[in-house]
Amino acid sequence: MSAPTSIERVLDAARARGLKVRQLHADDYMMQCPVHEPDGNPSVHVTYRPGEACTVVCDQHDATNRHLTLEILQALKLDWPDLYDNPRSRDAARKAYSRLWPRLDRGERRALAGTPEGKAVEAAPFTLPTAYVPDAKRGTLSEAFRTTCARLGVNPAYGPLRAVCPVCGEADALRILYAPLQQATLFHCRSCGGNADYAARLASALQLDAACVVSNGMEVMAYDEVRGVVYEYADGLRVSRSPAKQIRQHGTTRGRHPLWLAEQVAEYARAGSPVFVVEGEKDAASLWACGYAATTAAGGGGNLARTLDPASVRAVLSGATVVAVVDRDETGCKWRSQVAALLHPAVRSLTFVQATGTAHDTTDAIMANTPGEWFELLPAVRTVPPASAAPVADIPDEDADNDGMDVERFERFWLEAPYLTRIRDAARQSLAAPWGVFMALLARVATVLPPHVVVPAFVGAAPASLNVFVALVGPSGKGKGACESVAGALLPDIRDAVTSQPGSGEGLVTMFCERVADESGGGDGDGPRTILHCTNRRALLSVPEVSTLGAVMGRQGSTLAGELTKAWSGEPLGSRTKYAAGTFRAPRYGYRLCLITGVQEGNAGVLFNEADTGLPQRFLWAGTQDDERHAIDYEQWGPGGVMPLADASRFPEDLRSIQSLYRQGDRWDMIGHGDGYPLTQVRYPEAARRDTFEERRRNLVGQAGDSLDAHGNLVRLKVAALLPWLDPDRAAPLTVTDDDWRLSGEVLAYSQAVRRRCMEAERARRVETAADYARLKKAASREAEDEQDELRERTADRVRRFLAKHPGESFAARDIRNAHITASLKPYVYEALEAMEREKPPRVECVEEAALPGASKWRAV
Repeated sequence: MSAPTSIERVLDAARARGLKVRQLHADDYMMQCPVHEPDGNPSVHVTYRPGEACTVVCDQHDATNRHLTLEILQALKLDWPDLYDNPRSRDAARKAYSRLWPRLDRGERRALAGTPEGKAVEAAPFTLPTAYVPDAKRGTLSEAFRTTCARLGVNPAYGPLRAVCPVCGEADALRILYAPLQQATLFHCRSCGGNADYAARLASALQLDAACVVSNGMEVMAYDEVRGVVYEYADGLRVSRSPAKQIRQHGTTRGRHPLWLAEQVAEYARAGSPVFVVEGEKDAASLWACGYAATTAAGGGGNLARTLDPASVRAVLSGATVVAVVDRDETGCKWRSQVAALLHPAVRSLTFVQATGTAHDTTDAIMANTPGEWFELLPAVRTVPPASAAPVADIPDEDADNDGMDVERFERFWLEAPYLTRIRDAARQSLAAPWGVFMALLARVATVLPPHVVVPAFVGAAPASLNVFVALVGPSGKGKGACESVAGALLPDIRDAVTSQPGSGEGLVTMFCERVADESGGGDGDGPRTILHCTNRRALLSVPEVSTLGAVMGRQGSTLAGELTKAWSGEPLGSRTKYAAGTFRAPRYGYRLCLITGVQEGNAGVLFNEADTGLPQRFLWAGTQDDERHAIDYEQWGPGGVMPLADASRFPEDLRSIQSLYRQGDRWDMIGHGDGYPLTQVRYPEAARRDTFEERRRNLVGQAGDSLDAHGNLVRLKVAALLPWLDPDRAAPLTVTDDDWRLSGEVLAYSQAVRRRCMEAERARRVETAADYARLKKAASREAEDEQDELRERTADRVRRFLAKHPGESFAARDIRNAHITASLKPYVYEALEAMEREKPPRVECVEEAALPGASKWRAV
């Protein structure tokens, strides 16, 4: 007999305690809470996950409190290991279960961190606004509803009604609500509830068609017709829902979809009325029936980020006051985080509420709770840290993947601005990784900007260059080229930048200048005088494989690594030689050089080996593979041309006086000390200045962190300066806003996470290499010992056979050694003679011992 699964253990323990268990779907149950007794309506959500071979238990009294789960288990006489099908220790089970817990954003984790263990946070009541949608815009009351009202003896009207329950006979116990958009009448009796048994008895009492009646355990729904209802979206999507709760999509099913009832909701949002966002069309229809504008997205709560068109959010909810109703289940936690990320950038205010009491969702709250007391407030959600926050998470991330990558955090990044969403969509529709495309696009933006556009001298006395290096990390053939091609389509014109691969450190400078004859006369030695002439201002080096870069850097005497670090900082390239005619130098602020290279995790050591020169610290790191949870499906795929996002004509023009800069070699040596070649400095907000100061001060007083983050703040300053050029609506792209600075922190955090993953892979590879070497060395040692033992045995056999041919005769050891003994065995002759003498019985004896081993005489016994 096979062992019970975790879900069977939990349900058996609940039933043994006498708790009511109700099945919602396959592997999905609600049960009464053994901690909050009496629990008239099951409030504990129990979900079996076959993929993880475990069961998740979530108490809806406090869906964010994992300690409450432990109390429930203890009440059922279970423990953490019982939630897993396969045996594991208590500590391992507890840690594994924490990774499966519904995802919370950082703000919620901070709030929970200050809450004593096991104590639920008391929710504040939510004041429901006065209904504002007039009856004429709520829809038409159906004949089926009017007939039902007549049988109940009440006048048909909009909003919740009260009547005598025809099943229990209690006065005003039955609440009725007709939802025109749902084409159904809702019933709930405060005495009988709304379970399946009550639904059957109510249908009989009111002469309702049983095929049109359905119960979800909380309320009864009677559809006007057996076919149910069809919800229609503006883009042609049609969602049908039958009394059996079969939900199907028709029409325009591919791609992202607008909000439901977008035009109607937008009307009230613009008027300043609070509008509701809920998890499904049924709940939205219930709110409309009560006089409130409500909307939802197609595809279910857990798919919001994948199916909702962000453009619809901006068009409908921009500047709106929004109330989001979160369902009491695991999907609701995920939905809440996605709503926060999608709506925060667009709306004026966003309030999260949840159904009070034991109600699960919006419709439950309307039907089962007292009017005006439907919802309670939830804590506000923080989607991203403030501008002054450190870019890397300061709290351990329970929703991070096993490799430390906080996928949900970095997925929310794309919803922060329309241009970011467009980059993400262009990447995924082209089957490329969004972050890889984004980083490659930053390199192209930096390439287009003239070299006289700089970062102010926050540290030191010289403004910094905007040169950018990008490492695209992924297996060979897994998307590096695709990322670059999509980035090229988003910004096609890079102003004739050189795109060749670097051949040597000395060759970098020749990409930008050459020596030409000086028309003013004079000469260098016996030849004509030559001067430096700028032939090209910019280069975007594309190296598909970092191993190619490593091969060049690994050559004896190679200066490539050092020249690249100088180029990233914008320092002068090249060096002075004995003869002026052979000297090539690209002056500071006289060139733009950006680099994109493909990195396989196994080859990342090429860059990390140059950590002492500061090379890997200067890179922006991005993956070339998308996360499975957010990659599009075939139905969403619409391949086609990628429209340009940025136009090179918006960027500043190059300065013609650059030739004078090259001839003089430095701005200080120019007439007017560079007045003829003015620098354009990017303007930064106060938050950037303060963060830069604090970071530099920590370095100055010896409080710096990871050495690989040594250039992190300058990388962030560069990213912040490049972001405005991606926004086609930005009027002043040379000015960095607080939002730009905040977003640059997210970019840096993502880059550091990818680099950390590469570093860990490189360390693991080195450990494995060292282990392999040690194993080989140990095996070689054993093999050598075995071989020596074999040689000793063969030598002893040869010596014995030689002496056996000459019985009674004695021979000097050296003579035995030189008598027909193979050369490979000669070193072991003396050792073999002594070993055979020690044997019992001995096979040879020493008849005359001498000072030297070779002079001793031996004979057979």
